[in-house]
Amino acid sequence: MQPLKALRRPHAEASARLVLLHGLGSNEYDLMELASYLSSPLEVVTLQAPLAYGPGFSWFDIDFSVSPPVPDADQARESALMIAALLQSFEDGLPLVVGGFSQGAMITLGLLGLAPAGFAGAVLLSGAPMLLAPLDDLGGMPVFVSHGLEDDVLPCDGADVIEVLLESAGAAVEGHRYPMGHGVSLETIEDLDRWLQKLLGDGG
Repeated sequence: MQPLKALRRPHAEASARLVLLHGLGSNEYDLMELASYLSSPLEVVTLQAPLAYGPGFSWFDIDFSVSPPVPDADQARESALMIAALLQSFEDGLPLVVGGFSQGAMITLGLLGLAPAGFAGAVLLSGAPMLLAPLDDLGGMPVFVSHGLEDDVLPCDGADVIEVLLESAGAAVEGHRYPMGHGVSLETIEDLDRWLQKLLGDGG
């Protein structure tokens, strides 16, 4: 595995740090574009996954020869531990919100089982249920979960399973479903922006 590569957008008056993990075959530039639509004062960090995949990168390999496809759990765990180590290197005390899209959302959920301490919140965009360790008591951690009703890559019912898992572990889940496929819509970003404002206390 390659070392993680980080892209950082600082903010002089940041009230939190938002760390975003891209989906399969993408890179660290992808979700930085999404972050540019958020109005909260955030330092944004996007990470490049450690495995090459086509023109981009992945957090873990997936065996598509079976149905449903099977993720490489060992690679996923190693990627999650690399992310956790990087997050622990931040020593400025900014509240930390971690999230991702698709495969990045799956790794985020895995992180909540492996290293939940220190997270102020989590964002799961169009993911699928994948636990790398049992979810302990999340103590009311706010989690934003969104999914497209017409998603033909990662079925929408996976979001229902994710929400049940999180709520059973004591998370405060805000769930959204949208009339779209596998992606992030403007409506998703607007809802996420409102959720972040509420989480950080700088909006409604």
